[in-house]
Amino acid sequence: MVFVDYGFSRITEGEQTRKGKNVSIRRKIAFILILVLLLYFGLNFGIQKLVIYPSFVSMQQDEAHKNLLRCVEAMNREVHHLDTLMRDWAFWDDTVQFINDTNQEYIDSCLLPETYSQNRTNLFYFFDSNKKLVWGKAYDITDLRPINVPQSCLDKFLNSLNYDFENKETNWVDSPVTGIVKSEIGPMFVAVGPIIPSNLEGSPVGILLMARLITPEIVKHLVEQTQVEFKIWELGEEELSDRLNVALNQISDQNPYFIEDTDTDLLLDYTTLKDIYGKPALLVQAYIPKKIMQQGTNTIRYARVSSIVGSIIILVVLTILLQRTIVTPLKRLKNHAIHLGNTNDLSARIQMKRRDEIGTLAQEFDNMVKRLEDTHKKLLEQSYYTGMADIASGTLHNIRNALTPVAAQLCMIREELHNASLEKIDMACRELEQGNASPERNSELANFIETAHKDLLHVAKDIYSQLDEIQHPIANVEKILVRQDEFSRASGTGEMLNLSDLIKDSLTLVPDRLMKQVVLDVSPSIKNLPAINSHRISLLQIFSNVITNALESIEGSSQKFGRITISASEERNDTNHSIHILVEDNGRGIEADALQHLFEREFSTKPNGCSGIGLHWCANTIIGLQGNIYARSDGPGKGARVHILIPMKDQKVTNIRD
Repeated sequence: MVFVDYGFSRITEGEQTRKGKNVSIRRKIAFILILVLLLYFGLNFGIQKLVIYPSFVSMQQDEAHKNLLRCVEAMNREVHHLDTLMRDWAFWDDTVQFINDTNQEYIDSCLLPETYSQNRTNLFYFFDSNKKLVWGKAYDITDLRPINVPQSCLDKFLNSLNYDFENKETNWVDSPVTGIVKSEIGPMFVAVGPIIPSNLEGSPVGILLMARLITPEIVKHLVEQTQVEFKIWELGEEELSDRLNVALNQISDQNPYFIEDTDTDLLLDYTTLKDIYGKPALLVQAYIPKKIMQQGTNTIRYARVSSIVGSIIILVVLTILLQRTIVTPLKRLKNHAIHLGNTNDLSARIQMKRRDEIGTLAQEFDNMVKRLEDTHKKLLEQSYYTGMADIASGTLHNIRNALTPVAAQLCMIREELHNASLEKIDMACRELEQGNASPERNSELANFIETAHKDLLHVAKDIYSQLDEIQHPIANVEKILVRQDEFSRASGTGEMLNLSDLIKDSLTLVPDRLMKQVVLDVSPSIKNLPAINSHRISLLQIFSNVITNALESIEGSSQKFGRITISASEERNDTNHSIHILVEDNGRGIEADALQHLFEREFSTKPNGCSGIGLHWCANTIIGLQGNIYARSDGPGKGARVHILIPMKDQKVTNIRD
């Protein structure tokens, strides 16, 4: 017998790895996600470093410039305040009178040392129209200590004025000069203007010079006023440090500000203030806290941390979602395909209930396996029956060849017996028994019988000799039958079978007439049992035969309604692992003596005298499958239980008896 096995190729994951290095989809997805996150981190870091943080730096620089400008404006306000104060004094009729007559009353009432401190002015100098000093003094406003002002310093101020007092068209109201001046006694805010009557008409009678020294106290006052820490240096009068020189060299008319970023939490912003001559006189250095930059740094740090945390969360969520939606179903499909290849269990189905492409793929895969299973079954059945037909044909041919000489010799024996005149001998014997013949007739009959007896002895010896010759062909026929029996036990190809489907298919082989008024109860737990590796056709015949016997037992009993219960369980011990199938019926039962001979050839408990070859064949076949079958009954009228044990191990099926 020839069986064809059309299973999947059995390639394990290890063999796949040896044939070609495999990279799982999970690793590929993880690699892609990590690569995307790294690209995102790189892009995010680049944007933060090249776009966001520079914007904070720019904002900080703008803020630094604004604070430095507040310092400059504070000093400009000091100049403006001094200019307003100078105008009040210069455009006053008492001052005009004082220039004309230098009266002591004006000095005693208006030019006291307290006047200097009250007006926060260090210098009060009055000149006539010829720039000749009329009166002037200088005081330190903190302790009202007199200050010696060199004549060269005064001349420097006066020489800067180009007043033409004879010009009647000059707008003297707008002619004062204010600003910063470097002097021998230090930098100062200066306001110089013409002295004219309060009605602002007529020619100037003199010049008023008011100045305020830029002392540390003034700077401190301005710091408190602006809430910006800054320092000033007089250019050209003191030696500057390298840092200040670098800053000074970076400042120009086009770039009036220079910012130095220190290692501390402060920015240094520099600018210069020009004197009344239009030349840089003071270098201003403002200390600006890096609050905006620190806020930007913290913001970027929080953004990076949040990006990392968010990316990790996204990575975990995507990993879980991809794991559940793609990786796990594909892995399940892969393991199912490997299982089919390793076990050849074409009855297994993945049954993946999904509506996406993977679900469609799994459904089509199940359909493909179902079609392959059906084709496999048909090929197995066809190969089985074809093999059995070939064996039967060969056996019949051999038996025909062996029986041909036997038939010829039997014909010869029949001819010899026909020629022996047995009827004549019988007639002669009856005539002698009647005793009515004459002595001569009796003698003839006796001679005939004696001669016939000798002939019969000769025929008998000849027939006995021919029977001896017939015995050899008969022995050959017996050998052929034994060989046929061995062939019928030849090993077949097993396949993975689902027990529930197998029992369902076997019911189709049961006669429909026996199923009337019979309840067939198949345990649902059978569906949960593992697939078995066995011979489908043989098991179908075994199950159908056992179920048919149970139905016939119910039919021959007094039961109005029969019941057949089929259950199965998995049994495992140290040496055996098998499926135990139990078929119970409530038929007429089996006597104790009959149980011992139930599976013997030609034994039957059926009243119609059937041959009884069914259960005997079942016993031989199940033994060929390395299993076992036995029956139990509590006696007549109490039904019967047939136990079938099928081994659960991956091995070839042997001794399958048809």
